Amino acid sequence: MKLSRTKIDPIILAIIGILSPIVTVWWIATNFNFYSILVFCIIAWLVGINTTIFAHRAWTHKSWNPNKYLTLFGLSLFSVSMIGNSIGWVSIHREHHRYSDTEKDPHSPNFKSRLWIQFFPYFNKVKVQYVLDLTRDSFHMWFAKNYWYIMIVWMIVLTAINPSILVFWFAVIGLSSMKMHSINSLGHNTPKWLLPINASDKSCNSVILALINLNSGEAWHRNHHEDPMNYCFGKRWYEIDPAAWMIRLLVMINIATFNTRD
Repeated sequence: MKLSRTKIDPIILAIIGILSPIVTVWWIATNFNFYSILVFCIIAWLVGINTTIFAHRAWTHKSWNPNKYLTLFGLSLFSVSMIGNSIGWVSIHREHHRYSDTEKDPHSPNFKSRLWIQFFPYFNKVKVQYVLDLTRDSFHMWFAKNYWYIMIVWMIVLTAINPSILVFWFAVIGLSSMKMHSINSLGHNTPKWLLPINASDKSCNSVILALINLNSGEAWHRNHHEDPMNYCFGKRWYEIDPAAWMIRLLVMINIATFNTRD
C-alpha cells in the first residue's frame, strides 16, 4: 500500500481543521444550555482522550498494549476524528521525536510558523521507515486504506439520523483538533503568557495549556519528551493526567497490558 497522502488529502484535512473551530464557536453560542454543553464536553473528552491513549501512547510510543477489541474501538473513533489515518499520524509524530526541535522536526515552532503547525501539519510527508510495525498490522492497514470511505459513511449516517448531529460532530472535532495541535505549536518554545513551568530551551510544561488540556494530560509536554516511553505524563502530584488513569483502569480489568513500568 502507498503510505504517502494524495495531493487532495491534506487540503481536505486542512480545510476541516480551519473551518471546524468556527463551527465549534457557533455551535456553543447557539446551544448554550447545561445539557447541551455537558454532552458536548463528554463527547469532546472521549475524542481527545482516544487520540492520546491510542494514537499517542499506544501506537506511537508503545507504552501499553490494548487488546484487539480495544484497538478496533480506538481505530474506529480515530478514523472519524478527521485528523488523518493512524499510520500517517504515527509516522509524523515518531519523526518529531527523533528530530525534536531541529530543522528536520515536522512541527517545530523554531523552524515553522505556529499557524502552519496549528492548521497545516497534514502536508508533512508520511515516511514508511517510521511505521514499519504498523504496516504489518492488518487492522491499521485496513483503516488506513479505507479511511475516506469510513469518513463518508460516518457523515452519511449522522446526516441521515439528523443533520444537526453532523454539525455537532464538526463542532466537537473543531475543539479536539485545536487542542491537539496547540500542544505541538505551543508546547515547544512556549510563549511566556502561557506560563511555562519546568521549561527548557526545547519542550516545556505550561500552566495555561495544562488547564486547557486538563482532560488529556498532554500539556505536561516536557515530561513526555524526557520520558516518551512512559504511559504517564504527570510526574508530580499536581500534574493531573486522566489518560494515564484510563490506561491503568484498562490494564486493571485485563483488557490491556503495559509495555513499560506501571
